[in-house]
Amino acid sequence: MDISAKEKRQNERAAVRRLLMYWGNAERTRTDKERQLVTVDEEIESQYDLHPQRLTGMPHGSGVSDATYNAALKATREIKRLERKKQRLETELQELNYHASMIEFEVMCLPPLECEVIKLRYVEYGVAKSGYWEKIAQRMHVSQDWAKALERRGVEKLINRIAP
Repeated sequence: MDISAKEKRQNERAAVRRLLMYWGNAERTRTDKERQLVTVDEEIESQYDLHPQRLTGMPHGSGVSDATYNAALKATREIKRLERKKQRLETELQELNYHASMIEFEVMCLPPLECEVIKLRYVEYGVAKSGYWEKIAQRMHVSQDWAKALERRGVEKLINRIAP
């Protein structure tokens, strides 16, 4: 059974909109991951105050209590855990940047009003339940119908450029 040209075009628009939603989610996730990286860096920095000192083998000759030594060992293990977490976050951030930047490049090639409406719709408001067209129209100083038309025009132009 052949899909009519109209249904095919609707499916293509839906596919592009899914990719744009992914891009918007990636942009928001990227910001969150960058904040997490800063937090992990701060946690790592706070752990560097305690370091295990080498014991000389002399009974009580080091002047380091067992509690201090154990706390320092715990801090060293925590640093290793935090560094693994940091590495994972950096890898996730690189992947997000790679995929999102390809879509972002194509969106930035659109005419300015279409680019702006798509960025507002998919990055700024994302998966908002309702009212986002009103907010977009207000921010762009256009009617809701015109904002929707600009979005549709932008999506149409992106079909051949980013459709899967």
